[in-house]
Order: sequence, then structure tokens, then C-alpha cells
Amino acid sequence: MAGVVPRSVAKIRGKMPRLERLRTILSNGESDVATITHDNYVRVQKEDGGRKVVPYQRFLQNRGSLQLKSQDGVEVQGDGNANSRLSDSYGRTHNYVRISLTDKCNLRCTYCMPEEGIDLTRREDLITEEEILRVVGVLHSQLEKGSMKIRLTGGEPLLHPKLPDFLSTMNTKFNPKSIGITTNAILLDRRWDDIKSNLSSVNVSLDTLDDVKFQRLTRRTGLKKVLRGIERTEDWDGKVKLNCVVMKGFNDGVDDFKNFLQFQKDMGYRFDIRFIEWMPFDGTSWGANFVSAKS
Repeated sequence: MAGVVPRSVAKIRGKMPRLERLRTILSNGESDVATITHDNYVRVQKEDGGRKVVPYQRFLQNRGSLQLKSQDGVEVQGDGNANSRLSDSYGRTHNYVRISLTDKCNLRCTYCMPEEGIDLTRREDLITEEEILRVVGVLHSQLEKGSMKIRLTGGEPLLHPKLPDFLSTMNTKFNPKSIGITTNAILLDRRWDDIKSNLSSVNVSLDTLDDVKFQRLTRRTGLKKVLRGIERTEDWDGKVKLNCVVMKGFNDGVDDFKNFLQFQKDMGYRFDIRFIEWMPFDGTSWGANFVSAKS
């Protein structure tokens, strides 16, 4: 789901507020245990059991040494300056950020979405492009220059109307080590000329090269558009990967794998292929069709 304000933060006012409304001044003497929120704010657990949300930079100014814990429990060590490293309890530096630009998609894949579709998030509850840049800016300030890796996902990121400008701004502002997108490639041919100069990698989600199976799986037509999009990357200097979700009784046959390997050969081994497990989602037939990596 694209950039929704976390409900744990929203509970402070009992509703889903705009992030800018969460400005509170941090008083001295509170606990150093805090949680990074969706934007550049820190949720502080006070010694009396209460909570307070404060701007990230203000928290740094009030704490020369701090220990934070992200939403997924990964600890973040910092020393209150721009050269801090984002690391976990094993000492591994985290320099990779994935950004969901939208929850909209132009396919209806059976393993991803129920047949009746999903309720899209209201626009006012989505993080804006400016807020995304602020979030990335906070993470970027905690990493060594040129070490950040960024990946844009969705939904389908190529549906975002401002994608070319957004990519350009990200590259100019943060100079990341790499910036990539994960896409179904339906619109890749159409948008390629506008985005290729600001990308270093493209991951294409493609589960079959059979047109009938493609329509059955995605509930849409468009395989030829996907293949044209992949072909457009042929003379590009970046890295291309194909991600194929393997499903029992659908695309786990010998011929299915042979078709992908032949396609890779025909394209001059221009891209890598990854056969991956089906992620469990509610409203899908995951259990009956799951194929493990081990098998």
C-alpha cells in the first residue's frame, strides 16, 4: 500500500492526520527509547508511559547520543550528526530504501489481488512527493555519501504521472548508488525514453510467456506490450531482471522454464531471471498453489 500514515501515529489524535500537524516540542529528561515514524518524526516513549511525536531533527538536537527502533524492530544507532550510520543490532548498515509510489495497478494478478479488487487509499491519506523526498532525506543524512540504494515500487510505479521528474529530483538531490523500479512493464515501452537516463536497474514482474496464461493470470491483455518494453532495454547500460512467481499447476512445468531460458538466450542474455516464491495475500489461492524454493 502506498505511503499511508501509520495508524500507530494517527492514534495520537484519534484519526488519520496530516504529518505536518504532528509537531510537538521535546522536553528534556525523557527516555531515549523512540520509534521512527513514516515521515521525519520520532515517536518518543516517555518514562511515565505516555508518548510524544517530535520532529526528527529536534530529537537529534536534544539527544547527543540516541538509540532508535524502526517500525519493524530494526535498531538504528545514531550520534546526532549527519555522519551517523543506519545499522541494526548485528552492525549491518542499511542503505536500501523501497518506496511505494502508488497502490494503483493496471493488472489484476490472481496471486496479488482478489478478483473483486481492493479499496484504493484516499489521496489525502497518501504521502506526497515532497514528503517522500523529506523521508529519503532523513535516511540519506544517516548514510555515507553515494551509498544509498533506492527502489520505486507500487502498485505500478509507471502509472505515476510525475515519475520522470521524481526520478530526476531523486538523482540530483541524493546522488544514490543506484535507483531502480519494479514494474509489470505494460507501460515501459511508452515511458522508457523519459525515465531511462535516471535509472540504473529495472525489475520486471513476468510469470509466463504464454499469451493465454498471461490473460488468465493478470485478468488483462498486454503480454506483447510487456515484451516490447523489455526489448527497449536491449541497448541500455543498466541492469534488468525478470521476476517469475512460480505457481503449482500453472507455470511450474518444464516447458515454462524452457521458454524463459530461450527468451533469455534470444535477448543475448541481456537480463537475469529469478524464479521466486508466491507471497501469501488474503483473498488468493496461495496455499493450494504455493511452490517453495526448496522444491
